Amino acid sequence: QRWGARACRARPCSADTMPPKKGDVAPALPEVEEEVTVPEELGTVPEPSFCLVLGHLAGHNFKVREPPPPGSEDAEPGPVQEFDPCNLVLELGKQPGEPLAKEIVILEREELLAYCTEANGLQDQPVWSGLRFRLAKEREARSRAKTNAARRKAIADFEASKAAEAEEGGAEAPAAAVTDTPDEPKVDILFLLRDAPTAEELKEMSAEGLCADGTVDLWAAVYFAGNTIDDADTSKEVNCEAPELPLLFYEAIHSAPIGTDLANCTVCTLKDSHALAFATPPPAEEGADAAPPPETTQTDRVKASMFQALAAEACSSKRFKAWLQAAEKVKVPDLSSDTMEDRLYKRMISSVPQTYHDIPLFLHCLTEQVERTLSGDAQKKEDEVALAGLEEYLGAAFEEAIDNGAVPRSRPGTSSRPGTSSGAPVGQPSAQADGVAGIPGGGPLVPHLDSACCRHQLGGGGQLDGQHALESVHKVLEKVSVPGSGRSGLPRDAVHGDAEREAIKYRFYPFAPGVPSAELEQMLLLHAFQDLLAKSQPERKWCFADRIWRERIPAKLLGQSLEAALRSEPFVDTAYLPRHDCLLVALHHRSMPGRVMWHAWQGDLLSEFEVSKWQAGASTTMPTYNDWAQVFGAGPASAAVPEPKQVLENIDGRKLGYNCVVEKLATPSDGSVILVSRMEYGLRQSFPEPANLAPSAERFAAAATSLRRLARIMKDGLTFGMVSDKTWIQWQEAERRRRAKELADAAPKDADADTPAPDGDEAAPPQQDLDSVASGPLPFADSQLGALWLALPNGARLTARMHHEGAMQRGAIGPTDEVLTNDIGVLLNYTMAAGQMIQVFSDGTVRLSWPANGSTMESGGPQALSDKAYVPGCPEDVEVMRTITPFGSLIRKLVSGRTEVFHADGTTATRNPTAAELEQQLEALRSELLGASTTSSSIELLSRMLKVYQENPAEPLRESPSERAKAAGLPGHWVIVRTDGCMFGRAPVPPAPPASEAPPEPADGEAPTGSRPSSADGVEGGKAVPELKLEELLSGSLVDD
Repeated sequence: QRWGARACRARPCSADTMPPKKGDVAPALPEVEEEVTVPEELGTVPEPSFCLVLGHLAGHNFKVREPPPPGSEDAEPGPVQEFDPCNLVLELGKQPGEPLAKEIVILEREELLAYCTEANGLQDQPVWSGLRFRLAKEREARSRAKTNAARRKAIADFEASKAAEAEEGGAEAPAAAVTDTPDEPKVDILFLLRDAPTAEELKEMSAEGLCADGTVDLWAAVYFAGNTIDDADTSKEVNCEAPELPLLFYEAIHSAPIGTDLANCTVCTLKDSHALAFATPPPAEEGADAAPPPETTQTDRVKASMFQALAAEACSSKRFKAWLQAAEKVKVPDLSSDTMEDRLYKRMISSVPQTYHDIPLFLHCLTEQVERTLSGDAQKKEDEVALAGLEEYLGAAFEEAIDNGAVPRSRPGTSSRPGTSSGAPVGQPSAQADGVAGIPGGGPLVPHLDSACCRHQLGGGGQLDGQHALESVHKVLEKVSVPGSGRSGLPRDAVHGDAEREAIKYRFYPFAPGVPSAELEQMLLLHAFQDLLAKSQPERKWCFADRIWRERIPAKLLGQSLEAALRSEPFVDTAYLPRHDCLLVALHHRSMPGRVMWHAWQGDLLSEFEVSKWQAGASTTMPTYNDWAQVFGAGPASAAVPEPKQVLENIDGRKLGYNCVVEKLATPSDGSVILVSRMEYGLRQSFPEPANLAPSAERFAAAATSLRRLARIMKDGLTFGMVSDKTWIQWQEAERRRRAKELADAAPKDADADTPAPDGDEAAPPQQDLDSVASGPLPFADSQLGALWLALPNGARLTARMHHEGAMQRGAIGPTDEVLTNDIGVLLNYTMAAGQMIQVFSDGTVRLSWPANGSTMESGGPQALSDKAYVPGCPEDVEVMRTITPFGSLIRKLVSGRTEVFHADGTTATRNPTAAELEQQLEALRSELLGASTTSSSIELLSRMLKVYQENPAEPLRESPSERAKAAGLPGHWVIVRTDGCMFGRAPVPPAPPASEAPPEPADGEAPTGSRPSSADGVEGGKAVPELKLEELLSGSLVDD
């Protein structure tokens, strides 16, 4: 029976807030004793621990057979008996006795509703308020009784010691020592809710906060799991499946929000409970007459087993609360997108072409925005910048209007503003760029190790807070923490002074008089590296006698050089060399040729207790009690648990914590490195599912919420690997939806019951077929396509995958095929470091694409715009895509959306975009360029074109356009020019106007209704004006309908 079932049948009011019946009398509550006063000479008596458990009971009615006694395995098995531990517990709770002496109390719903009265201040309150009232009173009375008993015992012991002192003739007897010894885990009182709650009632109980305020020490569902004799074969035992209650708790705990009582309650599973039906025989001891153990009943064994398990859980829960209380609580602010100010970041990042964005530039712009946001006046300053830019724009536009163009002025919007590019055209040096290596005008030489300089010198850069972008990038790179920078990994002060180091060097030189000092120092350094790697990899033999090459790296470029070297993901080992006051850094892969090695990194709550991060004070996500006790390893058997420095209380560890990286490393004999990584975080399960399974000695191995695998091979500076083709998976899902839609369309919508169903092949598919297709296996489920990727040392990438889209277009994959053929082809993509991409399709087509900022090979970058009007096809309308077909045709797509086709026989075809297509192209470009406005010439060019389109809207043709307009290309029309000079146009033919119904003939002697016809109605002088056809408007003829 569910909670409230009887109440709902009795009265129509809510089950949770219904008042008690007239006949219902609330059970008497225990009275709180007066506190026992401790004599001053006795000192302080420690408070005994008190544990109150709120539980729910679930189990099975087992069928068991008494096992044969030891030494008589061949005896006949006993009869089958029934054993119900839950019923024994309930009967034990119903036994009469002293209220404060009872250890198990059964709570009925009607009893709790009886407390919800005006006298208790709980009128119209839910039943869980009555539960809180009852438990609070019980805890107060029982804990006071236990405390008074401990004090009375201490006083009695003290008086006994004084009496013993008097009997010994006045000799000073030692005072009774009052020690604060920890109590054994013990449950003082267990309250069991008789009826099973629903999921909604569990949430309501959690909202009461019984555990949060300390009223309840442990909230748990007690499940007696075990085996029962099979009905079909009485000689076998089968495992009992978990009932509804523990599974309900299990699901509710995992779905409960972090920090709630429901998230921190647990399911206490008592495994092999069927064995409690019979007493366990004592182990036989040789040579000793052991006393027989006291006889126990089934009720005693069930109670002892249940209280022992609950006590262990309560002790662990107490330690979990102490662990949380010792850590500092930090709350990560939850900022919505509406209140987030990011205009400074967008303005700074968009001042550099998107092609040349890198991580240091991103970090600089991001930290500047964070610093501005933390100052508290970010929005105010950004509004001032926006207002200053608007005033500058309006002032420049006003001056240009009043001088009538007599004096050349800069176009509005080109002046420098904080965080944006300077007014100088892109590609020309500015005044701030003087003296900066790698910037045009800043110096002729570029260090080849300075990859940031080599990258940003191509893009022209931009101004970030009054300085060049490369300067900002260099400042970020100088602060990168790498071994050796800022004496990282070295002692704070040198072990030896300069004079001492020189003396140490010259002390060794006389032993090798024939070797130059520089060569001798080089050999000593190589020997030090050899010793370092011998300690790191003792399984290998190292010899650096053949290492004769050494390259000097400037100190300011150390971070970039190590970053480039760490791309191969090696191990890093360091050693301090006092002889030179330097740090040796060795990058290596710890695996012998032809062997495989596994290693793992575990962060957050998965870290081992001995890890140094716990000693330094770590910050962790917020765990629940179950994953803290089961996964973190701090269960009842753990003694010392490391405490974190901070806990992020609003970051659920089950979703973002428990990070782990496992890598498998192999080094074949060809010198390559094969690295397979598995990255995972989060927990799908906080504790094992309630079942009668053998307990694991180690901590619970929970499955991760998110899992990602990556395999790559590194050889000779190249890195390559394979991943699953996401485009193929998306097509499979779309194809499954398409097939389901076809079946749904074929099914009758509103079939008449009297209409007979069609016969033969036209019969509509049944509904189960539609459901099976919509949720069934994916098409070509046995064919899993992948993609090969290759990363080149210069930053370029190459990918290759099966070109299934082209195979569908040419019919190689049919709509009803279930097996893929080999005639699919490959799509090859080559992406350069600057952003250009070359694609080779399966039919031989080659395509070259440029980045969205409009920089092409011919133009060298986006150009500054003048004040003239711009239309698609103008010189500033740069090319963004070029396609060459196998038949020799060249297709060019410009930034405006204009398409130009050049055929092999000399025929050309062009098409200008419509206003809607141009506006769509502008919005797409803005989204790709991170919201840049005047800082991108491509966006401004499209804005100018759209303005021209809006000033001259393209309406349906009503008169013949001029020859110049037809030659330039009408929006949405194709213009084809043959080699003989003939020009053709291709445009969608407008649909014919709907035929109007003829008015009814007027009756004899009756005038026709309606007003007089006018020229506006398409008639003139009583005659209709014929509409011109498309071929007449364009002065041509239709060649294809």
